[in-house]
Amino acid sequence: MASLLEISPVLWRKRLRQASFKGAAFHVEQQGRASGRRTVLHEYPKRDMPYAEDMGLVARRYQVTGYVIQRWSPRQGASHGAMPFNYDLARDALIAALESEGPGRLVDPYSNRVGPEMYQCERYTMTETRERGGYAQFDMLFVEAGAAAFGAINTNSLQNIFNTAQNSTTAAARQLNRQLSALNKPTNLAFQSAQF
Repeated sequence: MASLLEISPVLWRKRLRQASFKGAAFHVEQQGRASGRRTVLHEYPKRDMPYAEDMGLVARRYQVTGYVIQRWSPRQGASHGAMPFNYDLARDALIAALESEGPGRLVDPYSNRVGPEMYQCERYTMTETRERGGYAQFDMLFVEAGAAAFGAINTNSLQNIFNTAQNSTTAAARQLNRQLSALNKPTNLAFQSAQF
């Protein structure tokens, strides 16, 4: 029996990939993408023409409805990708990937443009029902991770407080020494004794 890939004249089917996030595979029911350009609209008094200032690309977001499903045992030599055959193991692997810290690789099955980029899972919901045993549905929202525009700043607050206190103490001691030296000068002592 011929597979759908062999009989379909549509080439996009041949370019489909297994969807995954951080290596945890899932199937895609539907997906949507949101992005655009950040703009600041300037409207001037006494002018009919506004000016929309381009401030750069809006972070790309993917909203994906995916699922994992129980499958039959693999036939000898059959390959079904990285997804476990038991749905509960696939479900737990996807939950662990979605909840793990930091961004990861999101593979979009329909678009080869998404794959090397790093995405962060903002939130997800997982639904299981009695009627659909062996099936878990995930509604996932991903945002493009990008890169920091500035370096990380490591601050040792305790050391900064200690240094500030030590500098303040040293400055206060110097000021006190100057004032005592001025008061203890022989000319000041003679002046003070003459007053009494």
